Amino acid sequence: MDTHVAQAIKEELSWLSLILFVGLVIGFLSDKVGWGLGLSLVFYLFMHFKQAWKVLNWLSRKTTKQPPSTHGLWGMFVQQSLKIEKKTQKRKKRLSALLKRFHEVLAAMPDAIVILDEFGGIEWFNESARHILKMSQTHSIGQHIIRSIDEKEFSQYYNKKDYAHSLNISSPFDSDISLNIRIAPYGKKKQLLSARDITRMRQLEGVRSLFVANVSHELRTPLTVISGYLELLSDNESNSEVDATLQPIYQQMNQQAERMITLLDDLLMLSNLENQQIAEKLNETICIAAMIKDIHREAQMLKGEERYNISCDVDKTLAIKGNAKEIHSAFTNLVTNALRYTPSGGEIKISWKKTNQTACFSVQDNGIGIEQQHIERLTERFYRVDKGRSRSTGGTGLGLAIVKHVMFKHDARLEIESEFEKGSLFTCIFPKERIEYC
Repeated sequence: MDTHVAQAIKEELSWLSLILFVGLVIGFLSDKVGWGLGLSLVFYLFMHFKQAWKVLNWLSRKTTKQPPSTHGLWGMFVQQSLKIEKKTQKRKKRLSALLKRFHEVLAAMPDAIVILDEFGGIEWFNESARHILKMSQTHSIGQHIIRSIDEKEFSQYYNKKDYAHSLNISSPFDSDISLNIRIAPYGKKKQLLSARDITRMRQLEGVRSLFVANVSHELRTPLTVISGYLELLSDNESNSEVDATLQPIYQQMNQQAERMITLLDDLLMLSNLENQQIAEKLNETICIAAMIKDIHREAQMLKGEERYNISCDVDKTLAIKGNAKEIHSAFTNLVTNALRYTPSGGEIKISWKKTNQTACFSVQDNGIGIEQQHIERLTERFYRVDKGRSRSTGGTGLGLAIVKHVMFKHDARLEIESEFEKGSLFTCIFPKERIEYC
C-alpha cells in the first residue's frame, strides 16, 4: 500500500477514534452511553458530508479554484486529484505543442494540404492551398471539396472512393497549370487531400517525349534504307558475286538493323501514348474475339519452325470500349513475350472472359518464368531480367512498358504472376465501365 494512502487511513481512523471517545465521555456523564455514541457517529457523518460538499464544489469550480481544506481520506482524494490534474495539464501542453508543430509543418509544405471531414467538408487547409486551389478562410471552410474544386474528373475520382492512385488534372482555375491530386483516408472517417503543381514536370516530360519521337522518326528512314541494302547483300541467291565469307556478317548486320527499327517503333508507340489525351478515341467498341483470332494467326507465323501448343478460351460476345490499335499492340506484346520466353514444345494459353464484373485478357505459358525480385520492375522501360537472352530473342525491353501505358489509358491494370522455371501469367483486367457486347 502507498505510504500516503496508509497515512490518510491512519488519520481518518484517528478522527473517528477521537469523535467516538468524546461521544463515550458525554454518554457516561449523562448516563446515556448509547445516545452519546449515536451523536458522535452522526457528527462523524456530518463532517464527511461537509467535506464531500467542499470537494464536489471544488471539482465543479463553482465556488473557488483553490483546493478545499480537508483531512483524512478526503484530503488524500484532493491531493490525488491535484496530481492527476497536473499530469493532464502537462499532457495537454505537450499535445498542443505537437499539434502546433504539425500545423507548422503542413503550413510550410509547398503542396496544398486540405483536411476533410467524413462528409467531404473542408475543415482546414494550409497556405499553399490558398495559391494552388484558390481557397479562402471565409468561403472555403465548411464547403464541400467538390464545390471548391469544380472539375468533372475530380468529382468522379472523389465519388468513386478508390484512392489507391492519384489523379492528374488541369487546374479548374488555370488551364495552363497541371495538378496531381491524391486523397488519403485517416482517423475516424476523415480524409487528407494533397495537391501538387506538376506543370513543370509535365512540360519536361513533354519535351523529352517529343525529343524521343523526333529522333526515332528521323532515324527510322536511314535505318530502313540500310536494312534494305543489308538484306540484299545477305541474300545468297541474288548476290552470287558477294564473298561467301561475308554473308554471315551481312546477315548479323541486317538482324541488328531490324532490331533497331523495332526498337524505334516501340519508342514511337510509347511517345504517342504519353502525348495523347487520356480520353482520346477510347469509345470504340472492340470485339476482342476477332482481335485474338488475328493475334493467334500472327503467333503461328512468328513461331516459325518452333513447335508450340497455342490454345484460346474466348468469350465471343464480350467486348470493351477503347482504342483498337492500342489494345491490339498491348495484347500482341504479351503473346510475343510468351513465345520468346517459352522453349519449343511449350504451351501457351490465351484467355478472354468475364470474371467478377470485370473483363480479363490473360496469357499463360509454361516457359522459363521470372524470379520474384524482378516482377515489380518488369514494366520499367528497358528493364530486362536476362539481357543476353532478350537480345538473342529480339526483345527491346519496351513491350511491357507499352502494355502498362495502354492499360492505364483504358482504366485497366496489368497483373503479373510468375514462378521461376515453371511459367508466367499476365492478366489485363478491365473495369465493368468499359465492358460492351458484340
